Amino acid sequence: MTLLLALAACTSEEPTAPPIVVEPEPTERPWVDTGIFRPQDTAQVTLGDDVPANILSIEHTGYWERSGTPYDAFVGRLEVQERVNGYVPDTADTGDELDCDVGYFLTATPDPVPATCPGCGPMWLVTYTYDIDSVSPLSGCRDPELPHDGETWAMALNPAEGMIYFNYYGSGVWLPWWPAAETGDRVDFGWIGLLAIDLGEEDAT
Repeated sequence: MTLLLALAACTSEEPTAPPIVVEPEPTERPWVDTGIFRPQDTAQVTLGDDVPANILSIEHTGYWERSGTPYDAFVGRLEVQERVNGYVPDTADTGDELDCDVGYFLTATPDPVPATCPGCGPMWLVTYTYDIDSVSPLSGCRDPELPHDGETWAMALNPAEGMIYFNYYGSGVWLPWWPAAETGDRVDFGWIGLLAIDLGEEDAT
């Protein structure tokens, strides 16, 4: 899985810009979870010379809107925003453009095979379709674990944990993927994190 880091810079010689830290999220975002799987780490860490110089800030937000009795389908949305060496959301209010700002349409049907993650409800086959009206193309996104356009993932909700699980690329291993909040027929989910990346010579110039 991806390595998530919170960055703080320090020096003993000249004043520098404030350290880069992940600020606590507003309380109205119930899906932000800091301790189960892809956590948002708010601790300040002093970095050594071997740490990549570039940090990718990522935010995923989305929802499922289920229908039927019992549920036999849902539609939904996934929004992805990324910024290199900045914040998502832009807590510093820099006005910098996002490096990735895309949306997916979600459609899903239940899988007759039950999910094997403990405490999970029915397994859903969720198809992610890139929204061609997105601000940026998918090629501008750097999160290595984004769905491809048209890709279908097997997922299930554990309502007791408030977590959406992902059958990791069909491996049979169920991983907690997105913290989620269930309200009636709707499930809201999301995740915020940092990823150390290597931009390469072309991107770094």
